[in-house]
Amino acid sequence: MWLYTGAQIVAMRLSAGQAWAKAAAIIGVVSLLAVLAGALLNHSTLRDRYPRSKPRSGR
Repeated sequence: MWLYTGAQIVAMRLSAGQAWAKAAAIIGVVSLLAVLAGALLNHSTLRDRYPRSKPRSGR
């Protein structure tokens, strides 16, 4: 999603004749951080330490 949004922002800035490299770099870093956070949260150490709770049954 971040990469799609970044491509749209770059395309809009290019069509408007504005600088686009800084916007692309910011979106690139944000998308990289999102991927890194997802990888860390799916790491086996965290899954072992914080197991999923079982859903509660109805009343």
